[in-house]
Amino acid sequence: MKFFPVVLYVAAWVLAITMNAIGQGYLSMELLRYMLLFSVGFQGIYSFFLYYPFHTSVQKEGKNACSCKALLSMATLSYGILGILSFWFSSLWLATTLGVSLFYLGSAYHTLQEFVSKKSEPFPGPVFYLDILVPLTLWLAMLFFYA
Repeated sequence: MKFFPVVLYVAAWVLAITMNAIGQGYLSMELLRYMLLFSVGFQGIYSFFLYYPFHTSVQKEGKNACSCKALLSMATLSYGILGILSFWFSSLWLATTLGVSLFYLGSAYHTLQEFVSKKSEPFPGPVFYLDILVPLTLWLAMLFFYA
């Protein structure tokens, strides 16, 4: 499941190219819609179910990290729902893209900061790269669509 976000990212590209090839719309519009659906919507809901069960198990052990896991799971759920709604409502594109970009880029910055300070851990996996690539793709698709 480590590469599930990569599968979602690739699926968004494949569907956008396919929909563009059969004449459904502009590539930038379809890419934006499917990126919001897959890399934001489905990824957010997947992350919620990934983090939320650990929130309760950590709380039973009496550790302080339970509130961070709960907050993170709720944030990813909210972005997931916004991503799914953005697939049908283009009026949500800008707000969802802005919010999720800040969240993902902040996560990438924090991951890089931890990697540099600890130096002993292996380099972060594909999620680190997607935290940079997804916002970049969303903003470029939006730029090309509205230009």
